[in-house]
Amino acid sequence: MRTTGVYCRPSCAGRPDRENVVYVSGPAAARELGLRACRRCAPDDA
Repeated sequence: MRTTGVYCRPSCAGRPDRENVVYVSGPAAARELGLRACRRCAPDDA
């Protein structure tokens, strides 16, 4: 998410507005962009 610097699973209940979402290929790519994992859906635990 551009606004918070967090990456989530697509099914996360805390979804932001579509204009703030950027899709990447996976958790490793998100971390390379400097994003941190969502605490709510824990995408790295899958």
